[in-house]
Amino acid sequence: MTVADMVTGAQALASDVKILGKSKIITAARANDASGDVAYSGVGFKPRTIIALAYKSISTEYGSIGFADENLAEQDLYIRSTAPGGDSSYVFGGEAFLISLFGTINSSTAFQKAVLLSLDADGFTLTLTKGATGSSGNLAFLCLG
Repeated sequence: MTVADMVTGAQALASDVKILGKSKIITAARANDASGDVAYSGVGFKPRTIIALAYKSISTEYGSIGFADENLAEQDLYIRSTAPGGDSSYVFGGEAFLISLFGTINSSTAFQKAVLLSLDADGFTLTLTKGATGSSGNLAFLCLG
């Protein structure tokens, strides 16, 4: 289909439609482990895009959602409480990470952050960096191929 076809209202053909390949959701618990590379497999294909969610627990106000593409470009958006009990003091931000997992209100030491190291044949590999006291939490990944 050409631009002229679109302007004149011509019908799109099946060959004009881009097909979304495969998708798979995988989940993992992240312990308060040392920094390093961690491979996540079981996707069944090499992802081209990953959308990631990281959170301490459903009842806390700490979490992030991140995006990465096949060029290993990434960005996350996070929220964390800055006061005990999750009162109305929050920090919102964004960083060049796939995930930011905060453990407490002291984000200067209680965190784990990850960048996408590689997209692999059956999943992907992250490089995780742990703050001095670290954090544990839950991860969910929507992998698109």
